[in-house]
Amino acid sequence: MKTQERFAKALSTVARRVSKLQSTEICCGDLTREQFETLRTIEVARDPSMSALSAALRVDLSTMSRNVSLLEREKYVSRARATEDSRIITVVLTPKGRNALETLRCDEQDVMAKVFGRLPMAGRTSLVEALEKVQAALEADDVASDQACCADEQPKRAVR
Repeated sequence: MKTQERFAKALSTVARRVSKLQSTEICCGDLTREQFETLRTIEVARDPSMSALSAALRVDLSTMSRNVSLLEREKYVSRARATEDSRIITVVLTPKGRNALETLRCDEQDVMAKVFGRLPMAGRTSLVEALEKVQAALEADDVASDQACCADEQPKRAVR
């Protein structure tokens, strides 16, 4: 098997396993995984507008609005008008939202620490560096795909 094929297989398997860990091992309290990711994105973006939040999470604006409404009703976030332009609505974490992020992050870190603990000590640093490079490549791919999608390409179909 070629190195590129091994990479694709390993990365796909790791992504599926991490996703499974996130859904089965990491408790989100009364939040869904998507709501947790929304809170995390709000924190990183520092009070984003609804459209910026929608774009960052790659969901439709109406879907984002419904999700934020639920989080707002449960007091995890609040909406505010931007000071520089009152037409823009920003989403702000409340103290309850910040607390939820801290608590859930600890849960996530505990689960991932178990995986990290199973790795050989000698290769941990180089593995983390490699994962950071993969992360950067994926983030660069996000930017590139936002700029130009494969519109000319025909969708690939399974061969029967």
